[in-house]
Amino acid sequence: MDFDLKIDKKSSESLYCQLSRQLKQKIVDSKLVPGTPLPSIKVLADSCHVSTRTMDQAIVELIEEGICYRRPKKGTFIGRNTRIASHKPVILLYVPTFGLKYFTSDYADRTIFMGMRREATAQGISLIMINEDLGDYLEKADLHIGGVILLESSPVKELNKILWHYKQLKFIYVNYFFNGFERTADNVFGVFNDDCGGAFQAAEYFFSNGYKNPLILTGDAESLNYPQRVRGYAMAAKHYGISIPEERICKVNSCDDYRDYGLGARNAVRRILDSGLPVDLILSNCDLFCKPVYSLLREQERLDIQLVNYDCYDLPDLEAGCAGVKVNFEEMGRLAVQMIASKYPCNKQIKIFPTFLSPKR
Repeated sequence: MDFDLKIDKKSSESLYCQLSRQLKQKIVDSKLVPGTPLPSIKVLADSCHVSTRTMDQAIVELIEEGICYRRPKKGTFIGRNTRIASHKPVILLYVPTFGLKYFTSDYADRTIFMGMRREATAQGISLIMINEDLGDYLEKADLHIGGVILLESSPVKELNKILWHYKQLKFIYVNYFFNGFERTADNVFGVFNDDCGGAFQAAEYFFSNGYKNPLILTGDAESLNYPQRVRGYAMAAKHYGISIPEERICKVNSCDDYRDYGLGARNAVRRILDSGLPVDLILSNCDLFCKPVYSLLREQERLDIQLVNYDCYDLPDLEAGCAGVKVNFEEMGRLAVQMIASKYPCNKQIKIFPTFLSPKR
């Protein structure tokens, strides 16, 4: 059959997503018998002028959904799931145009998506990523849509009319809690990280082991996760009778360049240490601070100071003395799909408790 795939290189949707979506639709529409071979990846790639790597990514998406399967040295074939793909329920993952590039490069969003995809595959649900106008898509789509998953970057104000209009659908916000969530419509739910609880357990571990001179290193972003993490650190300190005055809470100004953000944290810690303020514990609430600050401590031979990193993307790259709070992003994605698939009432919000990684030294 002629797949006749068309791509739009000006679109903010990634090429492999465009190809995967079109391939899936054409396979379903053609009603091909399971076991039918597909053209080779090279033939498909050449037909729409993309690299074989891009086409392979598109095929892998279909393999993970059971639409296709591979045989070593023989090629790719139509799978059995094509028989139910045309009428199985659909969950939309809404990624606004301005956020798509960030989504594909951001560790947290990629890991959340991994959890969504695995749970959707396990439940026989199609997961479709869209970045066009959500209202237009819902109005025109001829699909059995069960709900929409929204990342924290989705603009709340612009979506409010849609959320109220489609009351039969569940809308799930995933990741960071935000101002105004409690006032959203009854069909809006959230799966968020327990920022305060995660910070409390990390600080409590060290205060219970004799640390008494903490420095809290925080970003100044508008999201509520940073203040909640500071709150958790402060609550643990209060529990152990440890005072944290203003000079022990160091705010780092946000900026467009992540490297400058990390450098700002490094310089802030340097100033604190140069001032002579006694410090035996640095409680960071931003993953971007960890490497630059750890580098400073190593240069100044101050590895006696315990560094705690929140999110800890970079923790495996550092030495064993660092501790971290690992946010369970994949679990958030998995639960978001479960909430939409469930026929039972859901709690307005679910908080996922992060994992504390204690130092190994």
